Amino acid sequence: MKYELYLSSKPENAVADKHRKVMSAFSHFKNPWHIEQSDFQTPDFGSEISADFSFKGYLPGFIKGFVSYRHREMLEDTSLHDDYLQLTFNTAKIDFLYLIEEVLPTLIQSLDAYFAYIANEELIYVDFKRSRHKNFRSEIVRFYPVIFLSEDLCSRFLGMTCAQVKAKVESSTEKTQLINDGILIVSALHPLTVEESNRIDMELNALLISQK
Repeated sequence: MKYELYLSSKPENAVADKHRKVMSAFSHFKNPWHIEQSDFQTPDFGSEISADFSFKGYLPGFIKGFVSYRHREMLEDTSLHDDYLQLTFNTAKIDFLYLIEEVLPTLIQSLDAYFAYIANEELIYVDFKRSRHKNFRSEIVRFYPVIFLSEDLCSRFLGMTCAQVKAKVESSTEKTQLINDGILIVSALHPLTVEESNRIDMELNALLISQK
């Protein structure tokens, strides 16, 4: 099954410092997520508004993706101006539980993410229309089976603190954890189909939005 790991972060820290933290995080993971620690060059903006670092050649071929950093000038409060990390992978070739318990929390902290998820890649296409023109700093389009929401995002969209969100969902999910000024909600410890993911989305919507 093809899956995606995605994290969004506001571009508040220097690119060189943030990139160093991200690459340092990968140096502490076990294979296939491990990248040897070395002096990585900070991605160059050139004349572009973003600078990307590809993981091609650093991670196995069944893990593809990059981290993108937004230029630190002329920024607005919109997710279009985010830094973000995106990886796609074959779930049959990775330890899914290790990804949830070790890789994701560490990357949330190193990238200082305000939003993150692990989900079936097909959901990108399923959600294409309803996700267009959305500002993900203040809106949640879908509650993924594994999702991280910052305190600010919970407040802006749900009108709740992370502690309040935790109290509402923890009895209906596999795991909830307050980390990095946010909450990690794990509704499934194994990969899910689109249909199974949709059920999780509806269940969390009923708990967090319908009962607001």
